Amino acid sequence: MHAGRLASPSFVVRRVLMAVVGAAALGLLGACAQTPNRPLRDPQTISTTPVRDPVVGRSTFESPIEISGQSTVMVPFSITSEKGWFDNDDQFRDPDGTRSRGYAAASVSRQLADGGSGLRRVRWHNVVFRNLQSGEERTLLDQRGVISGYMTCTNPYVHDGIREEGLTHALVFLVTTRDTNRNGALDAGDAQVLVMTGPGGENAHVITPDGVAVTNVRYPGWAAKVLIELRTDTNDDGKIDFDDEPSQWVCDIPDGTAKPLISPETAAKVRAIVK
Repeated sequence: MHAGRLASPSFVVRRVLMAVVGAAALGLLGACAQTPNRPLRDPQTISTTPVRDPVVGRSTFESPIEISGQSTVMVPFSITSEKGWFDNDDQFRDPDGTRSRGYAAASVSRQLADGGSGLRRVRWHNVVFRNLQSGEERTLLDQRGVISGYMTCTNPYVHDGIREEGLTHALVFLVTTRDTNRNGALDAGDAQVLVMTGPGGENAHVITPDGVAVTNVRYPGWAAKVLIELRTDTNDDGKIDFDDEPSQWVCDIPDGTAKPLISPETAAKVRAIVK
């Protein structure tokens, strides 16, 4: 008599739900079995870069980066190693207390990385420029250094409602090559320089003074010039931070060098008004 009794609706619903959950679990296990070690993100970051000893890690040529309007591509190169928790081994992202007391304080060094500039944040040891038509190759750096940002100077335009990149007129790179905080490695506590090249990577040259912190870089395309903010140790406390005076500079592209945006005479006149 009990064997012929109909199951209650709630019992049927529970059995259906259990079957669905079980099938989903089996599907997930199957997917995991097919790709057991597939990483969700690149587990590598740039290796610590000592001044003299070899840089230890995996030699990495990254995917080519196209340059708008050019037959040349950029191929980034770096020596990489396993990332630590929260990328805390990235010497150009979050300097520790020792580095932040170096020549360029952490707060200043991080301003570019926090998106307050036209530079794209990267971590490279060099860049190879390869012309896909002629086969010509050149490198950005001819000495040990770390590239922590770059910018393409292009004049975007709108065509039929679609934004187009336009031609590239110059490339700008943020580079660290000197151990100015004297801790034996190149990191965010060291001074930086800006290196400019032509649109195909030709004529690489330093455009900013040595021994400064670069805190802003922008390219207003209508002016065909790069605007730069620099800081030096103006209060002589042994480091560069936001207590030091910023200075504004301008540079012609593609083969200029940075010059003060405001003349000394005008700067003195403005200061005298408020004294």
